[in-house]
Amino acid sequence: MNSDQKKIILVFGGSGLLGVHCHQVLNKNYKVILTYKTNQIFLDKAVSFNALDTSEILDNMLKEYQPDIIINALALVTVDGCESDPILAKKLNEGFVDNLVFSMEKNNLVKTHLIQISSDSVYGQTKSSSFRPWVETDPLNPLSVYASTKLNGEIAAQKHSGPVTVLRTAFYGINPFSTKSLLWWIMDNAKKGNEMEGWENIFFSPISATSLVKIISKIINKSVTGCFNIGSTNSCNKFDFVEAVCDLIGHSTKVKRTTQSPFDRFQIRPEYTVLDVSKLSKIIPIQLDWRDDLSDYIKNKDDF
Repeated sequence: MNSDQKKIILVFGGSGLLGVHCHQVLNKNYKVILTYKTNQIFLDKAVSFNALDTSEILDNMLKEYQPDIIINALALVTVDGCESDPILAKKLNEGFVDNLVFSMEKNNLVKTHLIQISSDSVYGQTKSSSFRPWVETDPLNPLSVYASTKLNGEIAAQKHSGPVTVLRTAFYGINPFSTKSLLWWIMDNAKKGNEMEGWENIFFSPISATSLVKIISKIINKSVTGCFNIGSTNSCNKFDFVEAVCDLIGHSTKVKRTTQSPFDRFQIRPEYTVLDVSKLSKIIPIQLDWRDDLSDYIKNKDDF
C-alpha cells in the first residue's frame, strides 16, 4: 500500500466523462492516475491502458502504482452500442471487472477500496401502476445488454475481499476529450438552432459528474462500503432536462415533446429510473435539486 502523504487513486476509464471529473475534483487531495485508450490525456499522471490486453499488463500496473483506491469507470456505455456488440459489452462491463478483482487479490491489494460505477438502468421497467423511486433492495430486471452487463459488473466487483462500493447513478457533463455525451449533444444542437426531441414519459434522477465525484470523495473519506443509489433528490423527465439546458445557455431552441411507446416489446430503455437516495443520505447528507445542480454545472463548465 502507498506510504506517501497523498493516497493514490487509480481511475480506469480516465479519459471518459467521469474520469476527467475525477481528476478535476480529486487531484488536490489525492494522487490521481487516469488510464486512457482512445482519447489520449495530456497529463503527467495518465497511462495508456487497453482493458482487452493480457492480464499481465493489468498485474504490472497494479504492482507499479499500488493504489489505495480504484474507481472503475471503464465501460461500454452506449445502450445501442451494447446491443450492436454484446460480446464487447460483456468483455468491458463484466469481464474486465472480473479480471480487475482477480488481479487485486493476486497482488495482495485486499485493503484497496474498489468503487464500481454502475447504472440506474439495472432496475429495469417497473410493472406498478404507481411509480415510486427505486431503492437498492428492489428486484432487478435489466432490459438491455448494457444494463445486464452493468449488473454483472456489480456482482463481479463484490467478489473483492476488501472494501467495495457500488454506485447506481445517471450522471451528465462535458468531456473535453469527446463530444459523445447527452449534455454536449443538447448544447450543440441548441446553439445550432436544431429542433430536438424530449421524452415526456422517461423520468430519471440526473446528477452532474462534478457533484457525483464530490460525493465519491466523501465516500472515500468515510470509507463507506455497500451498494448505493446516487442522484438528485428530486427528478425530471427527459423533456424537462433538455428544455432546462436550452434555457440555461440562453438558446430558445424548440424542443418537441415525444413519448416512448410503452407497448414496444423491443424496448431497451426503462421509462422510470428515479432513484431513492435515502440510504446513502443517512451517511452522507445529499440535498441536490436537479435544476440547481445543472445550473451550477453549466456556469462552471469552462473549467473543462
